[in-house]
Formats: sequence, C-alpha cells, structure tokens
Amino acid sequence: MSQLEYGKQAEDMVFECLRRNGWWEIPVPCESKSQMFEGRVWIRKGKAIFVDAKRKRRWVREVSNRTETGFDLSAFRKYEAHRVRLGCECYAIFIHEHDDPGVWFVRLGDHEPRIWDGRNAGGEVFGSAEVFWDRDTEMTCMPSMFSYDDASALVGIEFKF
Repeated sequence: MSQLEYGKQAEDMVFECLRRNGWWEIPVPCESKSQMFEGRVWIRKGKAIFVDAKRKRRWVREVSNRTETGFDLSAFRKYEAHRVRLGCECYAIFIHEHDDPGVWFVRLGDHEPRIWDGRNAGGEVFGSAEVFWDRDTEMTCMPSMFSYDDASALVGIEFKF
C-alpha cells in the first residue's frame, strides 16, 4: 500500500465519523489548482470547520524531549490561508497506530508549530520542510482511543469540536 493510500484510509474513516455525527460536507470553490487542498469543510448547526486527517506510524522524539507529530510545511501554509479565507476553524487530526497509539487533534492557530527546515544537523537537505506540535502541551487527545491496534477503531468516535 502506498503512503498516499495509507493516509487516504484515515481521511475516509474520519470523514465517515463526522457524517455519522451530523456534520455535512460543503463544497469549497477554488480559484486555481494551487489553491486545492486536502481535507474538507464541514458544517453542523451553523458552525463550519475545516478538517484534515493524518495517519502516522510513529511520533517524533528527537527535539528537546518533546513528543511531536506534524506534516508538510507547504500543506500547513495552504491550510492557514484557507482558515483565513474561509473564516472557519481548521483542525488537523492525527491517528497514531503503532508507537503510543491514539488519536490527537490540534486546532490550527491555537499554538505556533515548530518549523523544521528539512535539514539535518550538518546542514544537508534531509527531507521537505515540516511543522510539528508537542503532543503533551499543544494537542488534544481523544481519550477513548488509547487502546486500539487499527484505525478501524475510529468507528463510533464522536468528534466534539
């Protein structure tokens, strides 16, 4: 299974849970292909939110004894632009399956993420630039998700945004 397919499964599960909890997906027009984004906009009882889901195999623990998770900086910048343009709250949901499994979310704009420029300690480009949030101080855990081995356990979760 490709990384894209692996992540798409998480999105599908989260979005299905939102539907079951009374959220309705609404179309968002994009002026250009560069404005397109992952995630979707949802509405319930007059409240609109933007949600994207990320499926992760491990936490990042290399920096300052923090346990972090995150995603690509370019995607974060698109999400921030959409948050401002659409005027709605924007959430990233992280499904961690193996290393300290559970489901956490962060509302973008609540905490400034740590930005990694994609370079290793020697200054060589190691990967693409990414943003990270500290699990213990900047994220909210969905406590009912502590004991599961597979993201299919998302069935029945109620997202309370």
